[in-house]
Amino acid sequence: MSRSRRRQAGIALVALLAGCSASASPVPSPSSAPGPSTDASPSTAPSPSLIAPNASPLLSGILLGPGGDPSAAAGFSQLAAAGDAYLALGFTESLDHSALARGSADGATWELLDAAPVFSGTLDGIAAGPAGWVAAERIDSTDGSSVGTAMWHSPDGRHWVRLTDQADLGRSYPGPVVAGGWGYAMLGQAVDAAGSSFGAVWISRDGQAWRQMPVVDVELEKLTVTDDGVLAFSFDTVAATTDGQTWVDLEPVPAADETSFGDARALGSSAFALVAGLHGPALFRGELAGSGAGVSMAWQSTDLGFNDSIGVTTLATGPLGAVVLGFDRATLRPIAWASRDGRTWARADLDQTAFGGGVPDAAAISDRSFVALGWDVSPAGDTRAHAWTSTDGLSWTRTQGGSLGQVPELPSDACPSTDPTTVAGLAPLSDAYPSVPRALWPSCFGHRVLHLDGYVVQCEGCGGACGGETGSPAWLLEPCGYARFWLGPKRTTGGPSPDSLSVQVDPAHPVATPHGGAHIRITGHFDDPAAPTCRLVLEGVGVLPPAGEAIAGCRQQFVVTSIKTL
Repeated sequence: MSRSRRRQAGIALVALLAGCSASASPVPSPSSAPGPSTDASPSTAPSPSLIAPNASPLLSGILLGPGGDPSAAAGFSQLAAAGDAYLALGFTESLDHSALARGSADGATWELLDAAPVFSGTLDGIAAGPAGWVAAERIDSTDGSSVGTAMWHSPDGRHWVRLTDQADLGRSYPGPVVAGGWGYAMLGQAVDAAGSSFGAVWISRDGQAWRQMPVVDVELEKLTVTDDGVLAFSFDTVAATTDGQTWVDLEPVPAADETSFGDARALGSSAFALVAGLHGPALFRGELAGSGAGVSMAWQSTDLGFNDSIGVTTLATGPLGAVVLGFDRATLRPIAWASRDGRTWARADLDQTAFGGGVPDAAAISDRSFVALGWDVSPAGDTRAHAWTSTDGLSWTRTQGGSLGQVPELPSDACPSTDPTTVAGLAPLSDAYPSVPRALWPSCFGHRVLHLDGYVVQCEGCGGACGGETGSPAWLLEPCGYARFWLGPKRTTGGPSPDSLSVQVDPAHPVATPHGGAHIRITGHFDDPAAPTCRLVLEGVGVLPPAGEAIAGCRQQFVVTSIKTL
């Protein structure tokens, strides 16, 4: 899956199944200036008997079965674990359907599940807790005029029942769901009568009776659930509830130079906060004390040897302990830190090929294994998730049966018998492999010199810097897809189109950039010798994409060595 499509997918997840018709109250799009509404008081949680009618232990609801297209299941961005299974959720290659995979209790064997024929929505969150599995589905009307949240419950992760609309969920936007010993929580957006949206938290002790908590007058970043209550984190505040009705302000996470909030997790009664700062990441641990209005928490820094040369991608907790995955920013070598109790930690420097050449941001822990979703990468740069497992969080192994999809193969008969002489001559190759239109260019032409005629695309505002990501070497790998200039088959003024060729310039062999609209002939090549050194690194807390994906993208760039005006 390409970088741009991975960013579009974000953390939106697959919907599991539907047991009744999907409907929602009309709701406008989220407001650009969210704020508290006058009708956002907590809803009274209905009786569980009204939520899951016809519920019989383990067997009620709709059964998810195996299926799905292995060549289309491209991106999985969330992983959850229960005692007997893992569930991974994401999107298909085309981003128009959801994907779901189920892993065995030890994470070694995986199968794709067929959710699309049963359920048309997508999940924004899923979690396994003390009373089974919970999922939050986004319900959209066919014309896009309404949206709502449908909550689902399953005792075993296989049989799912849609819960009755409650707690104003029918007028809300779903979000991530978390679970712990106390129960469940979802961070979403509520919508008031005027159509304004604002951050809101819903909580449940049993996964079936849900209540909307009072509005917190800050922008919340993350939730976590300990054995004793629910914690809500913002950039500089922490609030907790132990009674499921009121918030109590706690001591904030003491990160003096925090630049982004990475993740929050719980391990028993302990809570962990992973943040990124100007001097590197930091991990803090705290435990709730007291109850009700008297609840308190004191945070302690966990010394993992972090500094500004360390990047971190994820934090996961579970019955076997906790794990942090990250990398050395100088060498990009993967690193794992693991702990059984959250207090004493060990570090392991992993092989460069671990996880398929990157460091994932999706990990989970059951009572039998640690699992992280790495990658299989094709020469075209297509990626598919592949499970890696560990018994201690430090030594990781690629599982034989851990593929969560099939990497497409490049067509073997698409290359032309003669080299193209115009930009338009590249178009048939783009059509032959639409998921990565540029994939066949280096495959067909290698590094040999090409001469291509075309028109310089006129484009205002098509350059600049791309925040949040760093490509190396910068002249060849631009995270947002910018180029020195684009060449099209005809004169245009609307910016680059799908049939335009992005052209890069090696600073060691500079050429003058031609003016927009010029008819020129460029000489250059694909598969530049610098391509094997390409890497993409995200700032803050986030995934380190696999090397093969960045290298494939660089091989597909056309590097110009001379320009002739026609």
